[in-house]
Formats: sequence, structure tokens, C-alpha cells
Amino acid sequence: MSLHCLPKGFLMSKRAVSRLCVGAIVSAVVAVGVAEAATPTKYGASLSGTKEVGGKGGPNAKGTFAATVNGTQLCYTLIYSGVSKPLAAHIHKGTATQNGSIVVDLKPTFSNGKAAACVPIKSAVASAISKNPSKYYTNVHTQKYPNGIMRGQLSMK
Repeated sequence: MSLHCLPKGFLMSKRAVSRLCVGAIVSAVVAVGVAEAATPTKYGASLSGTKEVGGKGGPNAKGTFAATVNGTQLCYTLIYSGVSKPLAAHIHKGTATQNGSIVVDLKPTFSNGKAAACVPIKSAVASAISKNPSKYYTNVHTQKYPNGIMRGQLSMK
């Protein structure tokens, strides 16, 4: 049996050709997997104080959250208003009716109604969020509202 990419007259056994073909297929599958893993995923959320569980957020707090996950890095922009002295912002695991644990610390530096940064995200967390973003939310914390002044469920953009 001969292959077109080999010099004319070069012969290979069926076993060698099979190994070559299997190797090529495995390489192609791995390349596709790497390409898919490297594809950025975009998320967004509309935040408000009324979305905090039980409506216990700031009555005038509102904002938007936009994020892109690329591998194990999450880059975001958070724009807010009606929030005095924000202290922290996170992504939590939880539906719209439940509070949950922090899965990503956004480590924001708040300035003039905006925070933007790139932070690490564990690949397992990135994968879980991509499978069901609505089971995760972003919120902002202040001293007056330590459980959150505003929040919003993530959605894929």
C-alpha cells in the first residue's frame, strides 16, 4: 500500500498505514479540542438592588456587567450607579432566588462608577459557568450592604 505524500515507489505495510492514519486522526481531534478551549466566551448581566434575594439590596443601585472568559482568564467591565463606596464584587454560584458561595473574586478597583480588570478563573469553574450561566450571578458589596447592594444573573452573549 502506498500513500500519495510518500516518495514514488515507497511502500508501507497496512499496519504502518493504519498507525499513521490513527495518529493523524488523534492529532486532529486534539487540535480541535484545543481550538474550542481557546474560544473566548462572553457573558453579561444587568444588576439591580431589587434582584438581591428578598429585594434586600440598595433601592437605587443598578449596573451592567460584561465579561469574557478566555482559557483561565476572565476580563470584565462593571459599570454601576446608586452605589456609595463599593468594597467588593464577585461571581457566586446560585440561581436568581438563592444566595451562593463565591466562585470568582473579581478583585475590583472601583473608580467613578466603573471597575475593570482581568482575573484568574479555574478551568472547572469556567466550564461549569459555560454549561449553565443562569446558575451564577454577579454582585457588588458595600459596608451598608455586606450581602450585596445589587446583583444580576449571568447570561451568555
